Amino acid sequence: MISITGSIAAYVALVAVLYDRSNHSGTWVAVGLVVSFAVSAVLGPWAGQLGDRYDRRRVMIAAELTAAAAFVGLAFAHSLVLLVVLAGVATAAESPFGPAAQALLVTLVPEEQRTWATATRSSSASAGMFVGGAIGGFIVGAFGGATAFLINAASFVISAAFVSAIKGHHRSVRPEGVADRGTSEGFRFVFSAPALWLTLVATSVGLLGTGMINVAEYPLFVDMGGGSQAYGIAVAGWAVGGFVAGRTMRRHGDAYKERWRLLFGCGLVAVAIGLCGVVPLVGAVVILFSIGGFAAQTRAIAATLIYQRSTPDHIRARTFAALGTANMTAIGLAMIVSGTVMGTLTPAGVCIACGLVGLLALLIATRVPPRRRDPGGAGTATAETALGDSRDGWSLATL
Repeated sequence: MISITGSIAAYVALVAVLYDRSNHSGTWVAVGLVVSFAVSAVLGPWAGQLGDRYDRRRVMIAAELTAAAAFVGLAFAHSLVLLVVLAGVATAAESPFGPAAQALLVTLVPEEQRTWATATRSSSASAGMFVGGAIGGFIVGAFGGATAFLINAASFVISAAFVSAIKGHHRSVRPEGVADRGTSEGFRFVFSAPALWLTLVATSVGLLGTGMINVAEYPLFVDMGGGSQAYGIAVAGWAVGGFVAGRTMRRHGDAYKERWRLLFGCGLVAVAIGLCGVVPLVGAVVILFSIGGFAAQTRAIAATLIYQRSTPDHIRARTFAALGTANMTAIGLAMIVSGTVMGTLTPAGVCIACGLVGLLALLIATRVPPRRRDPGGAGTATAETALGDSRDGWSLATL
């Protein structure tokens, strides 16, 4: 939560600094954002390999401290080119943290508490997004972008200190006789397992829809007469919806509920965003944004739980990196597509298009194979049911 609070505040600062120092050039803002998304997508597989090869706790600490150093550099950079480059360096430094953290959570938390832990982590991230977004603009306006960058660097150091308090060694062990084919092993495993690759495609298509709204949302509120104030409230509402989703899903769930939650999230976010282009009322759209945030976070938590249950520990960070790489690529493409077509479709038309793309994601998610109960009557779902036939000697026992 602390790390994400600082990161969102720094994101606001980066956009503001690039915009102001480039004499209000939207091109420089787009370049800064696209570079960050591109770096995250390209380095995802290698970031996941670090989490599987080395102690995951140490990988997380190193990522946070390296990113902190990059943001200290950002605070003292003046050249637009240097700002963009250092933003990319910070993204690269932080990229191993997510896959390692997702994999570490599974080994730290018993299976019966994993839904609670995953949803709690998700709601904390949403809380960080809300606080970071709320204070980011204030910090930039009152103290300048450099201060926001330094605060973010401090948040990374504090986050690293909390992670360092986790005891023990947390390095994955590859089963004897199982070959490890390196960086691409996460993608190989995902695409050999129907439940995993269908979840990856469904969430990526869903993010292609919700990602398009990132470019259109501010112009949408301007067209409706709401302006920046309504836009800020709506963005905060999206984060609050995500927080509520995390708190709601903290209740114990099993492998059967995850698929239905994935379907629910895909369908609800498509309807909510699509209606934003149909209902020309500021108050209604703000409410729809909150519903969209709730649905999007429900979808994300369900996908995370599916991957947690279905992936062997020695490649878990790489499978999460594969999911993250696909998702980040979808968001980056969505922003490019939305910026290209918005002049033709109008912001409201982009929202309707987002809803239609979201419905396509729902259709794909319906193909995720359901799990069956263990024939022994233990009430647990077998990983083989969700994944299909095991391949290449993987051990797919439910974790």
